[in-house]
Amino acid sequence: MRLLLTSFAVAAALALHWMHAGGQRAHRGGLQGQPHRLVAVGDLHGDLEQGLATLQLLDVVDAQGQWNAGDATLVQTGDIVDRGGNSLDLVRLFHRLRGEAEQAGGQVITLLGNHELMNMQHQINYVSPIELQRLGAQRFENVVGVQHGELLQEGVKAWLELLNDGGLLAKHITKLPTVAVVGEGLCRTIFCHAGLLSHQLQVGLNDTDSVNQKMWEVLRKNQPHNRESHGLTDSYGPLWNRVLSKEPESMACPHVDEVLRVFNATQMVIGHTVHKQIKTRCQGRLQLIDIGISRAYRGRIGGWECVHGMPTARYQSVEKRLVPSPASFSTG
Repeated sequence: MRLLLTSFAVAAALALHWMHAGGQRAHRGGLQGQPHRLVAVGDLHGDLEQGLATLQLLDVVDAQGQWNAGDATLVQTGDIVDRGGNSLDLVRLFHRLRGEAEQAGGQVITLLGNHELMNMQHQINYVSPIELQRLGAQRFENVVGVQHGELLQEGVKAWLELLNDGGLLAKHITKLPTVAVVGEGLCRTIFCHAGLLSHQLQVGLNDTDSVNQKMWEVLRKNQPHNRESHGLTDSYGPLWNRVLSKEPESMACPHVDEVLRVFNATQMVIGHTVHKQIKTRCQGRLQLIDIGISRAYRGRIGGWECVHGMPTARYQSVEKRLVPSPASFSTG
């Protein structure tokens, strides 16, 4: 009963805030004096063209792909790599945007996903053969009559070298956070690829530093038998679990509420599991933003933003507030 009343109180407060804010929206250039924009995109899976189109839709890059969002914060929820044919180009894009955003007073946060983890474990069976052959071709420059199989074989070798110490992918992946808590007021959000579960809090992973540091140890030192490490990388860990996205809310929402309480956040945003559109669970406290942007999936362009405490799903033809009406709240 206490949990239901607490949920109702939170929901009612959110609803009153959103109603008070009305139709106000921040200027999307992130200019000084305007409310801070918090923007997020889900899994991109190697599709550079769709990724750029999504960032343009969200007004964080211009037509040339340059940062255009001032002091806004952009979060990408992991799984930049694999499936599509331009994983390396996406890694380079986000690295460049991170620097451009910092110069403008903003920030770009790219999270660790299960596909980045698999790459570091040398499980590269989801890497696009097209991208591997392109890498392999660079080793046969000016050589005539090279077979596709030879290109693929050399591409695999080149990809694994990128995952070695000092390689482009290794340097990128081993610096990615697993969780990030950003935003202000009712936009204060915990981002994670698949979402944290409450049992992870019980082994000391109860703040962003502890979670991220432990995962970096896993990536850099390969500690599969450490209890905390195993909890981070197994099927119920923050990169793999589908409890929050697929299990009944009666099972998922207690996890969400406990994590939000410990991390002092208003909502949790995750990717990992593809949905037809951005959706909410747990009366808006959990928001699922993986809509299959890559053409390896649905190829749908869209993203998430929060301004004035109002989370919104943005698509090419429509914007949709992710706010349940007060009438939908139940006291049980």
